[in-house]
Amino acid sequence: MLNYAVGRAKNQSIANKWFMDVTPLLEEQFTLVGDDGTSENCREGHMHKETDSVYTIWYEFWPIVCEYMNLNLLL
Repeated sequence: MLNYAVGRAKNQSIANKWFMDVTPLLEEQFTLVGDDGTSENCREGHMHKETDSVYTIWYEFWPIVCEYMNLNLLL
């Protein structure tokens, strides 16, 4: 159980650091960062935690909605 808690905290720390490091570069290249565009209120700048070891971030070009990049960080 201790291994799980330590691993989960370490994964979250790695994912958050990576997201903070690459966000400025990706914001220069993409119009919308951090939201999949399906919600009414855009949640720009967010990373979605799917599991304790999988994190997802969406990047989209506007006005061409069909061009996007979906990054999955698997730890």
